[in-house]
Amino acid sequence: EDLSGMVPASGTNALGITNRGGNNTGIKINDIFQGLPIEADVGKTFRISLKVYADKSAPLYKENATSDANNTTALTDAEKETVTETAFKLCYGGPDAQYYKYRTAALSLASAVVPFDTWTTISGELTITEDMLDNGSTDTTNKTNPLISSIRIDQTNAKGGLEQPFCNTFYIDDLTVSEVPPAQ
Repeated sequence: EDLSGMVPASGTNALGITNRGGNNTGIKINDIFQGLPIEADVGKTFRISLKVYADKSAPLYKENATSDANNTTALTDAEKETVTETAFKLCYGGPDAQYYKYRTAALSLASAVVPFDTWTTISGELTITEDMLDNGSTDTTNKTNPLISSIRIDQTNAKGGLEQPFCNTFYIDDLTVSEVPPAQ
């Protein structure tokens, strides 16, 4: 199904999310290291990069809401003509299970102002530390497992209004996670 005029940044597909009503509804990707970080990874730095596409053909919102059905602040066609950009934040965190301390993946890695209907790269570097490793805890009350193995992209940094409206629909493509060689 063709959701818009969006053309993938590369290849033939991109991952998208639609029917968003709020700035914190995003795309989360688990297992970004293709295996849990382990003791041997402590001190290694990884560059996480992706491209994001803010779809201006879908509704845009002035304010945050719990869902698109509850969002009554959609821009009019005339207002949509005047807006040029929004903002996205790339975050990191843990897997989805209840015992992970950072399961919401809300630890900020990078943010960017993103023009509408254009692929824009967002990237940041993450150095693995001892306190990011799986400690084996499955305590759902205290959520004490600090594992970091996920990323999330959302609009929690967008200002809203006509300055940086929230998108109903956005796409990501070209996600890469690569080790940064240590400085010589």
